[in-house]
Amino acid sequence: MSAGLLGAEDIKNLLITEEINRAKELYRQRNWNVISGKILIYPFNNDKLGPFSYDLSVGEQAFSLRERKIIDIPENGVVEIRPGETVLILTEEYIALPPDIGGIVLMRARLVFEGIVASVAKVDPTWYGKLVIAVSNCSTRHIIKLRRGEAFCTLVLLKLPEPVQEALTHARTPFLGQEKIEEAIRDGHRELWEPIPIEDVCPEHIKKLKEWGPPFDFVTGIYGILEKEIGSIRDKVLSDLKNYIDENWGPRVYKDVMTSAREITEKYFKWFIAAIVSLVALVISILIPILLKLIH
Repeated sequence: MSAGLLGAEDIKNLLITEEINRAKELYRQRNWNVISGKILIYPFNNDKLGPFSYDLSVGEQAFSLRERKIIDIPENGVVEIRPGETVLILTEEYIALPPDIGGIVLMRARLVFEGIVASVAKVDPTWYGKLVIAVSNCSTRHIIKLRRGEAFCTLVLLKLPEPVQEALTHARTPFLGQEKIEEAIRDGHRELWEPIPIEDVCPEHIKKLKEWGPPFDFVTGIYGILEKEIGSIRDKVLSDLKNYIDENWGPRVYKDVMTSAREITEKYFKWFIAAIVSLVALVISILIPILLKLIH
């Protein structure tokens, strides 16, 4: 068989005929002599075989990157992908490849037309295990539902000109041999995002949203309109308040101040006059006896 894409007949002819548990063990042990260039796709459904590809189905588990939780998918159940959400989906099929065959996983066109995008994944020669495919819902309004067992991506197999010299290992590929979603979750590049505290948000933050494109340009446009309207309302309120103070509070406050000043002045003036009168009376009371003595 020459190097290149494997057609439907090539794939069927290369399927390993060993019992499934025995076949898995052969790939784990790297027993290439017994494997003899065969491939393992389990379970295999002839209806999912295309001219040069094999459709992979939704398996028993998924993982929501948004909610950071595993989703168990029962028989006849569905996995829901909300707008803007990315979910890791475990394939129903267990795939194992010899050293001279590799693969590429692509999204099915029908789902792409519905706004679903999946990561393009390569399947290295000597791989064994189920695959985990990242699926994103690019819709802004609709929830996407994928049934358990539904074909959602397709595997294209290629024969290499020469077999690889080194087989995959758990040291290099920790999720080699995975059959559950837990083994595929890695947080090596993830960092917790914290929102800006409300008290630190400023107009510059809002205006930068338009750089993100739709629909944030609409949000910043609304903010600009509201900012302009609120600014004009604020200016009118301040102007009206100033005029009211000038027309009403100014004269009233002046009148109150003058009244208080008059009352205080009159009060202290009375005390001053009383003190002068008392002082004069005291002086007179002292001088009269002295004058009387001088006269006599």
